[in-house]
Amino acid sequence: MRPLGAALSALSSALACAAVAPSTASIEALSPEEANVYHGMDAAASAEALAEYADVTLLDHEWRNVADPALNMSSFAERCQNSLKRAIWEEERGLPPYLYVDPLDGVAVGERAQPNDPRIVYFIGITRPSGAIIASRLLRALHHSSHLYMIHVSGAGSGSLHRGSPQAGRQAPPHHGHVDLKADPSVYRKLSDLTRDHPNIRLLSTRRLVQWGGFTMVSTMLDAIASIVARNLDFDFFINLSDADMSLRTNSEVMEFLRPYKGRQFVQVHAGNGEWLQRARNFTGTHAVVECGGYGFVSLNDTRPIDIGGAHPSCCFGRGGPVVYVNDTRLHLREARSAMRAEAASHLAMAAREAAEQIGDADPVGSLSEAGEEVDRAGAEAAKARAAAREAAIETVRYLHTGSQWVVLDRTFCHYLIKDERAIRWRKVFAARFLADESFVQTVLMHSPFRSTNINNNLRYIMWPQYYGDPTSYWIRMGWNFVGGPTVINATEAMEVFKTPYLLARKVRWSPAYDRYVLTIFVPS
Repeated sequence: MRPLGAALSALSSALACAAVAPSTASIEALSPEEANVYHGMDAAASAEALAEYADVTLLDHEWRNVADPALNMSSFAERCQNSLKRAIWEEERGLPPYLYVDPLDGVAVGERAQPNDPRIVYFIGITRPSGAIIASRLLRALHHSSHLYMIHVSGAGSGSLHRGSPQAGRQAPPHHGHVDLKADPSVYRKLSDLTRDHPNIRLLSTRRLVQWGGFTMVSTMLDAIASIVARNLDFDFFINLSDADMSLRTNSEVMEFLRPYKGRQFVQVHAGNGEWLQRARNFTGTHAVVECGGYGFVSLNDTRPIDIGGAHPSCCFGRGGPVVYVNDTRLHLREARSAMRAEAASHLAMAAREAAEQIGDADPVGSLSEAGEEVDRAGAEAAKARAAAREAAIETVRYLHTGSQWVVLDRTFCHYLIKDERAIRWRKVFAARFLADESFVQTVLMHSPFRSTNINNNLRYIMWPQYYGDPTSYWIRMGWNFVGGPTVINATEAMEVFKTPYLLARKVRWSPAYDRYVLTIFVPS
C-alpha cells in the first residue's frame, strides 16, 4: 500500500517524463553530412540525400497529373517534389523545422533612459516593394537606442545560398526559394543604406522566401527570436510587425503603456466554440500540407479538393498559390499525433500533481490498494477528479487554438518558444498546417505554463471586411493580393484610427492605386 498523495506524485512524474520528446537529441545525433542537409548550407549534399526518394504523382484540383507538359507546371511540380522529399527526410530523423540564428555581430543597444523602462525587440517582416518606405516610418515613430529592430526581407532569385558578409543577405537554401514575384531587390538595398549607421537596427542575414498561409510566415519570426535567445539579449518584450503596419503611438507612449505589463503576453486567442471558430480550427487541424518552396502547397491524402470558399478559386489557397494533391504514406506526421497525446498527458500530470498537493500523504480516510481493491470515499472523489481533469485535457487539445498573428511576447516566453521540447514539438506540427501564423503561438501559449500570463488583445487596430457582410465583394474589388486580408486604411479613415486606444494599426499601403498619403499622417496623442 502507498499513500494516495505519493501514488499521485509518482503518476505525475511518470506522465511528465512521457510528455517530453527528444527533439534536441535528434539534432545532436546528426552526422556532419546530415547536418549540412538539415542546415541547408550544402546544395549538393541536399540534392544527393533527397535523390534517394522517388517522385510521386501530384494531381491538381481536377485530378490531372501536374507532370503533364500541357499544364505548364513542371517547374512548380519539381519544387513540390523536392519539398515533400525534404519533409519526409526530416520526419524520419525526428527533426523540427530548422531555424536560422543570426550572429548579430556588430549589434549593440544603448542604455535604458530609466531603469524600469521596457526594452523592446521589434521584428519587421518585409515582402512588398513599398517595404522600405513603411519600415522607415515605423522606425521613425518607434526608434530608441535602447531597443533592437530586426528586419527580414523576403528572399528573391533562384533560391541559391549567397555567401558573404551577413549584411549582404544570405539567401535561404533551395528548399525555401523560387523566383519571388513580390520581392524587389532595391528594397534590401534601401534598407541596408537606412540601417548601416545604426547598430541597433539589423537586417537578418539569412532571407527566407515567405509564403502566404504557410509556416514560413512563422519561421522568420522564430529565426529572429532564436537569434536574440542565442545572444541572451536582455529585453522585456518582442513585437512583430510587417510592411503593412502603421504605428499610432511614439516610442515614449509605447513604453509608458507596456511598463506595468512586464512578464505578460498580448496575444489574441479566439474564445468559444461558435460555428465559424470551429470551422477555422477544423480547417487548420484537418489538412496536412507541405509548402512548395515559396509558392503553392502539397496537400497530403485529401480525398477531394479542399473547399476554400469565399473568393478563392478552387485551384489555389488564396495568395499562397496552387494546391496539388498526393496520396503518400511515407510522410506519417507522427509528431502531430504524438503532440496531442503528450499534451493530454501533460495536462493529466498537472492535474495529478495538484491533487497530490491538495490531498497530501496523510490520507486520513484510507488508502488505495495496489491489488486494485475498492477505493475509499476520499480516494473515489480524487479518482473522479482525475478522470474529469483527463477528459478536460483531452478536450482542450482536441482542437487547435486560433487568433491574430500579431503578438507582443515577453522574454521568458520567447525562450520557451525556442528551447522547450513542448514548443519544439508544436513547431513540427504546424510546419505541416495551413495558416500556422494564426494558430502556432496561440496553441503553444494555451498549452504552456504561460497561459495565465496572457492578456487577450493584440493591441492593433484591424478592420475586417466581413464586419460589413460578405467580404468577397471587397476582395474582388481590391484585387487578388488582398484576398483573405483586412480592409486598407485610407487617409480619411486614419484620422479616426489615431483616436482609438491601440498602439498600432494595419493594413496600410504605399501606392497611388490606393492611398499613399496615409503614411504622411502622424497624430500623436
